Amino acid sequence: GACVIVQRAGEVVFVPAGWWHVVLNCSASTTALSHSIGLRRDFAKTWPSLVEEDPEMALFWLQQVLKEEAYCDGLPNWILEWGKG
Repeated sequence: GACVIVQRAGEVVFVPAGWWHVVLNCSASTTALSHSIGLRRDFAKTWPSLVEEDPEMALFWLQQVLKEEAYCDGLPNWILEWGKG
């Protein structure tokens, strides 16, 4: 089932990786700051979903990663090859 959270001023809500969520702002004067973190250790698990959902964005994103060799350390070869193809 759904979990409803009412966030008040000054509070922070952490949404774990893989949790689908929706945000409803209850006030017209709401300011939101959101940040998504993708960890290398989770990349192989999340990559297929990104490719399925938005292949163009996935390719663009991977091409940016491939520009920085340090970012590629630890990524599976099948992902790196997909970005080159």
